[in-house]
Amino acid sequence: MQDDLHGVILHDIQYSPWTRYIFMLPRGYFKTSMISIGYILWRIICNPNIRIALATANEEMGLAMISQQKAIIESEEFNAIFPEINPKGKPTRPDSRWGATSYTVHRDMISIGEPTLKLMTVGGATESQHFNLIVGNDLVNRINHKTETQRNEVKDFAHNFINLLDSRHSQIMIEGTTWHVDDLYSELLQNTNYRKFKLPLYYLDGSCTFPIKYTPEYIEQVKIDCGDPKVFAANYLLNPVCAERAFMSGEKFKRYKEVGLQDGTLGRDTEDGVFSAPLIGTVVACDTATQEGSNMDAVAVMQRDALGNWFVRYGKIENHDTVQRIKELENVDKWFDPINIGVEVAAQSELASTVGDAQLRGYSRIDSKLYELKTYRKSKEYRIRAIQPLLRDGNIYWHEGIHDELIEQVRLYPEYSRDDFPDAVAYTIQMCRELFIAPRPYSGKAYMGKKNPYRRWMR
Repeated sequence: MQDDLHGVILHDIQYSPWTRYIFMLPRGYFKTSMISIGYILWRIICNPNIRIALATANEEMGLAMISQQKAIIESEEFNAIFPEINPKGKPTRPDSRWGATSYTVHRDMISIGEPTLKLMTVGGATESQHFNLIVGNDLVNRINHKTETQRNEVKDFAHNFINLLDSRHSQIMIEGTTWHVDDLYSELLQNTNYRKFKLPLYYLDGSCTFPIKYTPEYIEQVKIDCGDPKVFAANYLLNPVCAERAFMSGEKFKRYKEVGLQDGTLGRDTEDGVFSAPLIGTVVACDTATQEGSNMDAVAVMQRDALGNWFVRYGKIENHDTVQRIKELENVDKWFDPINIGVEVAAQSELASTVGDAQLRGYSRIDSKLYELKTYRKSKEYRIRAIQPLLRDGNIYWHEGIHDELIEQVRLYPEYSRDDFPDAVAYTIQMCRELFIAPRPYSGKAYMGKKNPYRRWMR
């Protein structure tokens, strides 16, 4: 386990006040080991008289967890530290109370009717017993999220937890991984009674939240194993999408890398070949958005070559104040020397003012390149849909250095939780068209019958 991940979660669970808690983590993040095994045993150690219900999607899952818990309680190591917990050899342990679906540890209060832990499953009967803690483990899974009837059955099962609590101080903890836009987890994440912890595979800057296990190579294997990008988005990015609305989810996103050519120039190596046609223009767009009290900037760099191809050379999302935004745009200007740097109207006036002050201090370079991004009274979705024809035509390529999380924002728009980067890319396309950054076709008598002058740049 990773201290700055699992340690943070357990610290929050232990020390923060809550009666309802939902936390969502990607698959493979040891949720079951941490909560349905470790946390439950810790609660039993702290209070052997506690009554816990373990709720699972099916009995097979629950039996496996209970078996692990009992094996730990009966182990030599556990008994050496907590000998008072194991009921084995004590008169308070009838065999009937150490079963496959429930068990009872050694208690001070033998009059308690409910066992220490009892298994409940979706679709099973919930008896009129009462518990101090109910833990829901992966209630939504690959099987029961597919139809509305199945999803409603899981919701009804969880809604009934309130009737099984012993008092107003009793607790409900739900842990799992998202599967569908309308599953139980999506509903509970909107419930204001629940304390929430949600951490996808990537942070906003593109770094992995569990790098000890999920190396870049392993993440690529996971994507292949998932098969469908929508499954990866739901299970690992915690962003379930509606296939009907994510209109670019079926498109192919082609990657490229820059390679040195024999003449000393840079070419662009793609799956369609190596393009050596010169670049005819570079533009930058910065989409600014305020989310959860912070200013998020999405920066995209678009380049076009003489063959008419589109190359998304750079992409980044980061939390910036105005000065940091200027520094980022200055860096992009230094790296790619764009024709213009597009910013939205509200940000432009703020930038212009700050840039003016910065020029007096001698370090701003971008004032002459600022370009106002126009909306033309069109919606964001209208702008972003301009990306899809380029994907279908197969002449837009994405640099290998652009993080997968940003690509997923485009692929799964508008169902992805963020849309900053798709909007920035859409703005760069709009800028290229407004600034007439496009190949100049040969026409007229002087070129009649001649070969395409751009053929030599395609290898």
